Amino acid sequence: ELLGPDGSKPLTLATMRSMHKTQRFLRELMRMRPPVWEMQREVVRDELLPSGAKVEAGRIILISPYVHHHKSSHFSEPDSFKPSRFVTADGDSDLNPTTPSGTPLVIPFGLGSRTCIGAKFAEWELLALISTLCQRFTFKTAMEQEPSLLPLAILKPAQTISIELAMRERKP
Repeated sequence: ELLGPDGSKPLTLATMRSMHKTQRFLRELMRMRPPVWEMQREVVRDELLPSGAKVEAGRIILISPYVHHHKSSHFSEPDSFKPSRFVTADGDSDLNPTTPSGTPLVIPFGLGSRTCIGAKFAEWELLALISTLCQRFTFKTAMEQEPSLLPLAILKPAQTISIELAMRERKP
């Protein structure tokens, strides 16, 4: 999908829009490791949650995309990397699945009026970066297990991850 038959497919908006497998890969990456692992919000009016719990206006609540994305009630095998979870029964991509009540299941950049203003730009930039890098390089890591996570302002690996890059051979 990324490379084309001879490895020289140009990167255009049309090509990026047609990269369905890569988009699903990146969406699963954002589901597994959202850049912002928790957000705080002030409740502006009394609310009754679906569980029956009451939340009073003025309270500060925490919303964790990381926890939300790893709930087994939302995703089967939530700790497994499966980009195929964003393929519909008819084979199309659904990058924005929702619960039966309409709540988005993947919220790596927040939700509603507080969604990150640069979310779309970041998604296109990530698609352009990963497709360009994969077109030119192969990747290898010596890590045998997934690194532990360090939840700071952003979610990041607790230790350094070394990746070896090798130039991809161009086909004549």
